[in-house]
Amino acid sequence: MLFALTLLALALPATVLQGQVRAGVQVTYQSQLFDGAFGAGARAEVDLAFLRPGLIVAGTWDRFFPDCDDCRFTDLGGELLMAPQGPLYLGLGAGHRQFEDADASGSQSGDDETVSDEWNYFFVAGIRLADLSMLVPFLEFRQEFGSDSLNEQIFSLGVMISPSGRRNAPRPPPFP
Repeated sequence: MLFALTLLALALPATVLQGQVRAGVQVTYQSQLFDGAFGAGARAEVDLAFLRPGLIVAGTWDRFFPDCDDCRFTDLGGELLMAPQGPLYLGLGAGHRQFEDADASGSQSGDDETVSDEWNYFFVAGIRLADLSMLVPFLEFRQEFGSDSLNEQIFSLGVMISPSGRRNAPRPPPFP
């Protein structure tokens, strides 16, 4: 997923993006009222400064590890972020969650499978430390709204790799 997002971002014209593509990894914690799950995932961001300064589109993929033996929980989402001058950003997002429990009824046959697909919508707030040369560490908080489980949050901590305009790389002389 991260590879596909990165290829898509690199396929866009360089004059439009001006090198503002970031990709990286994140660890997450999905919290509910009395229960939660840790996870890991990937993130890719593209600056849309040619539309409006500070406008960013982000794609996320998380794989959570809930407290069950034969289950799988994944979340694929997109975020529209506004990052005015400074390290803070705010935005809105939507995601598609899929929870698969291969042994929902307790039988050992493996024939019984419960799959739960749902869309979720959330507010996003975060902070990123972009003062480093190529690494961009970030901390993000997502608060879900518009579903049955209103008290659900996701905390993400990660690092992205970004091209830096401040870095002077040695260049070979041009060919004659």
